[in-house]
Amino acid sequence: MSITDLEREMAAGIVHYEDRAFPLRIKEYTVTAPSHGRNIPHWHEDFEIAQIMEGICRYKVNDDEILLQKGDFLFVNSRVMHVNTRGSCPQMSARCLLFQPSLLTSNPMILAKYIEPVHRGAPFEYLYFPRNTEEAAECGRWMDMIYAAKRSSKPAYELEVLAGLHGLAACVYRHAANIAPAVDQRTPSADQEKIMLEFIYSNFRDRITLKDIAGSAYLSTHRCCEIFREKIGRSPVEYLNYYRLQVAARLLISSADRTVQQTGAECGFESPAYFTSQFKKQFGVSPREYRRRAAEKTGTG
Repeated sequence: MSITDLEREMAAGIVHYEDRAFPLRIKEYTVTAPSHGRNIPHWHEDFEIAQIMEGICRYKVNDDEILLQKGDFLFVNSRVMHVNTRGSCPQMSARCLLFQPSLLTSNPMILAKYIEPVHRGAPFEYLYFPRNTEEAAECGRWMDMIYAAKRSSKPAYELEVLAGLHGLAACVYRHAANIAPAVDQRTPSADQEKIMLEFIYSNFRDRITLKDIAGSAYLSTHRCCEIFREKIGRSPVEYLNYYRLQVAARLLISSADRTVQQTGAECGFESPAYFTSQFKKQFGVSPREYRRRAAEKTGTG
């Protein structure tokens, strides 16, 4: 994988579909340890629906943090910044459904009345469906239908998937209609955070300073640091190095032909010794050892 492809995937929230003509991605996963390289705030054009099967998961959606437990659902709107991490439980299992709004309908009336107000109007950033509610139960039935249809891959399974997506969309729309009055959940600092993160994601390979990061959102360095501390829990420079290390970790696994020194240099570390020391501080092992262990797990070593 090239570093350009990797940075686009991690930073811009690029969603990889099995079939680009049917822009839908269904994931089922279990997490038993911190997932390096995936705890990156990101956004994408897709709608996202998460269903927690076991354990606890934390979703941070712009300024809000939502604790999700078994049976909970979360709908994240298009182009909204979010990140999820495993909670305090030793294991977390979830389903995640990502799909383009274009899949829902091409009928002009349905599009204008139900889809565009949510997608383009963006009256909310997310909707939470607590377990043991009628809404969560309804979402669960539609999700089961979608997953069963996708697994079967029988003729015309796409039509069953579409039926399930429309069912989910109806549930989301009805739930959103009960939120009165509709309020814009976005804040100026959330937009500024997004701009500065986008700057980091686009320029992390270069030599950039705190002043550069702050200047991308027309902020003072003091206000820039305040936003990062408040929303991410790190200084801008700390987060820049953190992101560089996450990209480096992914490259070490996906690109065996690169040397450790080349990997560090491509991720913005001018000194190989500094790269190795920071990597070991972040991941507990050297870059070389990290690559070796990953190869052993996948049987490629």
